[in-house]
Amino acid sequence: MPFSRKETKRFSVSVGPGETATASTTLDYDATVEEIDVRIYQGAENEIGVVPYRIRDADQLTLVDLIGKSKIYGDGDYWTFNVAESVEEGDEIGIEVEHEADSYQFDVDVDVTLDQAGGASRVLSAISGVFS
Repeated sequence: MPFSRKETKRFSVSVGPGETATASTTLDYDATVEEIDVRIYQGAENEIGVVPYRIRDADQLTLVDLIGKSKIYGDGDYWTFNVAESVEEGDEIGIEVEHEADSYQFDVDVDVTLDQAGGASRVLSAISGVFS
């Protein structure tokens, strides 16, 4: 059985009209970001933009490859992104949420799944089939 030590960090924010909110945590171990689940509740009318990120040594990296738009937008949507991005002890991971409309407050939830085996379980599973 491959080694896997997965943990999910939940980031939840409420953001008011015209505001930007962030939520983050600093990691105390090396890992791989395996998956990011983004939930934007109904009523947001694509006016809520979400950016999951990692900061290392003051360099910010967006954890989802965004093509065409700079944020994840939605209205009653739930997305799962497969990521496989290495993070290190001391890195900050989090979300930035921007409310681009001028009415109502909305909640956003983002789950970030980390594998402390650094994704090694995927590699070991693939290799074990070769030597069987």
